[in-house]
Amino acid sequence: MLGAAMPLFSAENTGRACVALFEFISRHKTLWRALLTGGAAPRLREQFVGQARELAARSETRTAAVCPIDLRVTYATSATIEIIGWWLRQSEELPIETIAGILDRLVITPTVAER
Repeated sequence: MLGAAMPLFSAENTGRACVALFEFISRHKTLWRALLTGGAAPRLREQFVGQARELAARSETRTAAVCPIDLRVTYATSATIEIIGWWLRQSEELPIETIAGILDRLVITPTVAER
């Protein structure tokens, strides 16, 4: 999932990138529901945040930003996982375009704008 999520932060069209992430999750919904809505979710979140930090450290250009990259990565990764988990727990599933738009507005666009 991290490989599918990382393009969100460098995409020209973050909305489309968010749709692609949720399409990926949807194709493997049973697996992601088990991973993100059960007892393993906190440990999985820690793993994803750690991996995202490593990727960001390797690819981040050092620019002056109001918010440190480590905090942006931690926030964006954690929030993305929370939104995906919330979506997977809903009895009436929101359409992919709707939940992708929510992720983009709440997390991705503000995080990318911080660059």
